[in-house]
Amino acid sequence: MLNPRRRRTDFIVCLAMALVLSSAAPMNRAQSSPRLVLLQSVVLIESDSASIGRVRGAAVTRSGSYLIGDALNLVVHEFSAQGKHLRTIGRRGRGPGEFTAVGVMAIEGDSLLFVDGGAQLQVFDYRSGKPRWQRRLPAPQSLTSIAVRDSRVFFNAVDRTRRSTVGVAIGQEDSARYGGPFPEPLGRNRLVDQFLSYLQLAQFHRDSLAIVTMASDFVFLGKFGETRFDS
Repeated sequence: MLNPRRRRTDFIVCLAMALVLSSAAPMNRAQSSPRLVLLQSVVLIESDSASIGRVRGAAVTRSGSYLIGDALNLVVHEFSAQGKHLRTIGRRGRGPGEFTAVGVMAIEGDSLLFVDGGAQLQVFDYRSGKPRWQRRLPAPQSLTSIAVRDSRVFFNAVDRTRRSTVGVAIGQEDSARYGGPFPEPLGRNRLVDQFLSYLQLAQFHRDSLAIVTMASDFVFLGKFGETRFDS
């Protein structure tokens, strides 16, 4: 029987994606479609002093611990690979290291943690949990995806010409640059605009991204340039 003062939250971690391909028969859409295979699940153990209010972002560290963004309590929780609560990072507020919102996040190595804090991108020293710097990104209030490598922060945005784009900024002072549009200029239909501006991205090289939008079943693969994205 569980201690009534402790709660358990199931957190399913997909550790790999298995591709099911047939080499003997001609390839078709069904045969070439990827299939997710669950390899492991982790139970995150909560308590009154460490309770997840609303999950908005997550990241996995090199050591195997889990970082969970809590949009209700406005903190980032860290749990061990066995599900034990280790600490919280950040707090509610408007200063350095403080959140008015908590969204998506990304971790660079085991040194820097980048968190969408609503009006500000908050950057923490992962080891100490102390704030390093923050900056305002010229992007929607709530980002749907960010990726970080070599301190290059990629994020989704809708630019001034109403196009769904990806932006990149380096460090604290660098001005953002954009690539896009994806897949075409917006402004024709408000609902379509919302779909196309909902971007998910993943970085697989220093300047290369894989991009998915809600309104498309295509994955854009390409290299980010100064003013365009070559897909």
